[in-house]
Amino acid sequence: MSAPGFDVVTNGSIETMIANYGRLPGAIARRHLKAAVRRSIKPMQSPLKAATPKGKTGNLRRSVTTVVRFGSKVTRGPTESFKGTAIGIVGFSRRGKKKNQKGDHSVLVEQGSKHRRRKNGGSTGKMPPRHMLRQTLASQKSSVLSRLESEMAVSLGRAVDESKRPPR
Repeated sequence: MSAPGFDVVTNGSIETMIANYGRLPGAIARRHLKAAVRRSIKPMQSPLKAATPKGKTGNLRRSVTTVVRFGSKVTRGPTESFKGTAIGIVGFSRRGKKKNQKGDHSVLVEQGSKHRRRKNGGSTGKMPPRHMLRQTLASQKSSVLSRLESEMAVSLGRAVDESKRPPR
């Protein structure tokens, strides 16, 4: 299936590129948009690992991962607009691929805990917040957005070329 004729916008806004993705077949748009989002957020993974405290086991640092998901299917609608939401996630996995990659305690390290007492009078202690995720996001936000715009333009060009090829 060939794409309708349109110019690939390489220096346009993200909204313009999203509208151009909406003109492509759904499977092609989904594949190339997912790759663009992954390539744009992947460089944020190493600063997050560096900001994460190692702790006794190092499980939290090993649990840093990157995931790209869609809020709904990317389809071609009657209005030829992009349908769906691509979501790029950089954070801590709760269940890692290996036993030593579990980061289910990341909320405690990120937000800390208040001082609590047990019923028998003992103390559970207090954990100060580290805010490693917030600080990494704040420092990397502008570079991620600029990378996203350039990667979307590159992927849009590749998607247009793929849609012009005859089906196998």
